[in-house]
Amino acid sequence: MLKTYTATLTGDRIEWEDGDRPLLTRPSRVMVILLEPAGSARPFPPSDPAAVAAALDALAAMGGVKSFGDPAQWQRETRTDRPLPGRPDE
Repeated sequence: MLKTYTATLTGDRIEWEDGDRPLLTRPSRVMVILLEPAGSARPFPPSDPAAVAAALDALAAMGGVKSFGDPAQWQRETRTDRPLPGRPDE
């Protein structure tokens, strides 16, 4: 069973948080999952509000979502039935 410990990785050093550290009596394998890029409080840059507004304006100028066509027709064209194993074709 895996147990999770919270720590901060600085260079090649692990600094355990809240005094919660594994008790290791022999060399052990460790998996590190980076939750955020180094030196960044946010994993993704903030979006550009002007670019978002321009994209929404362009979508509205094309007629909005209705300009994409009938979704049911697209689904019928895209998802064709296939014969199931062990069943006769109809």
